[in-house]
Amino acid sequence: MRSRLASVSGVAVALALTFTVSACAQDSPMVVPTEEPATPIFASDEEALAAAQAAYAEYLKAADAVSAEGGAQPERVLPFVVPEAHEDRIAESAPYRERALHTEGSTRVASSELQQYWEDDGIAVVEMYACLDIREIRVMDAGGNDVTPVRPEGLLPFEVSLRSAVETPTRMLIVRSASWSGTSFC
Repeated sequence: MRSRLASVSGVAVALALTFTVSACAQDSPMVVPTEEPATPIFASDEEALAAAQAAYAEYLKAADAVSAEGGAQPERVLPFVVPEAHEDRIAESAPYRERALHTEGSTRVASSELQQYWEDDGIAVVEMYACLDIREIRVMDAGGNDVTPVRPEGLLPFEVSLRSAVETPTRMLIVRSASWSGTSFC
């Protein structure tokens, strides 16, 4: 009887050891999937600023064309601005149509500087300072008379905010372009 008890206890010990060893041994470590960092939209601040400068120049070119034609077809600026700014941009051309005015000359960005750049959820945001040269711009009435309002000499300081287009993140759109009310940085 003793041999049978010894053999049963020997088997029990062997099974217990097997379970203990197999419970401690892991075939491979448990891997917790991690999110890979998103690829930046722009490789550097300089690249983001260059995209913003190019977008702003295209916007100004379209805005100059609208005002040169007396406010006609103001929707030409819409491809360069965020959708929520469309209504305001269309309204900016109304005084030209209402007063039969048009402009001559073009707006030039004399310089610009990055204020800040960041990315959030796949959208790039650039804020920059721009010094606009509008000295060549003349406002003309229907009779061809120069009715350009008196304005400060020199460059005009503007703060410009841009955001990337959802469908093409490297394409920047104007959110806001407003004259700077503080001390001129131009």
